[in-house]
Amino acid sequence: MDFSVIIDNLAFIKKAYCMTLLLSVMSITFGFVVGVLIGVARVYGPRVPELAFGFFVDTMRAVPVLVVLVWSYLAFPVLVPCPRSFN
Repeated sequence: MDFSVIIDNLAFIKKAYCMTLLLSVMSITFGFVVGVLIGVARVYGPRVPELAFGFFVDTMRAVPVLVVLVWSYLAFPVLVPCPRSFN
């Protein structure tokens, strides 16, 4: 087997690996903080946020993750228009 392609691109692979770890740690931390805040609001908060957060949590748990990913990928450009400089 020829591993020269991997060896030639080792710096790129290392950079991509570090970026993947950084994004993973950031998303896990963000998800944990948001989850704790929503949980605390549902348990100790007033009735209206409890119902709103309960609806959100129950809706997200009922929908498969792949559906949410595809929907957000297709709906995000429609909901948030791209500035002209990026076209």
